Parts: sequence; structure tokens; C-alpha cells
Amino acid sequence: MLWSLLTSIIIQMVHDLIRALSAMAQMLNPYGAAYQNDNGDLAVIETQDSDGDGFSDLDEVNALTFPGIRKIILETHQQFRLEQTKP
Repeated sequence: MLWSLLTSIIIQMVHDLIRALSAMAQMLNPYGAAYQNDNGDLAVIETQDSDGDGFSDLDEVNALTFPGIRKIILETHQQFRLEQTKP
């Protein structure tokens, strides 16, 4: 009896955890989704433009902006690129 009760509680907890993880996966921004889909392989992700704003994810990280948020301050990118071309 007790074993049956414990088993059903554990099963319910696992189901709740699966539902919670599924809900979290739906809340990921494009960069988070790319990270999840590519199993956290940053070498693959850094070449992508997860949010479709015209800048690679690596450029956005180096510019201290957010690669998963499309609304990026372009001046930050432009300034970053200017600084990269300085001798």
C-alpha cells in the first residue's frame, strides 16, 4: 500500500517536471533555442544569427549585446566593428 502510494507520487512528480521543462523550452528566445537544438555547441551557434538581425551571435556577444533579442541597438554594433578595424 505504502509502496503504491510512493510510486504514484513519484510518477506525478516526474510528470510535473516534464510539463515544467516543456513550458520552459517554449519560453526560450531564439539564441536559447539554438543553444538547446545544437546541444550547447558554441562553435556551431556563434556562426548563426539566431534572432535574424543581421549580426552573428558571436558578434553580438562580443559587442556585449543579446544574441537572442532582435531589437538590438545597431550603434553598439557599428561602434564595435569600428573598434575592431582600428590598428
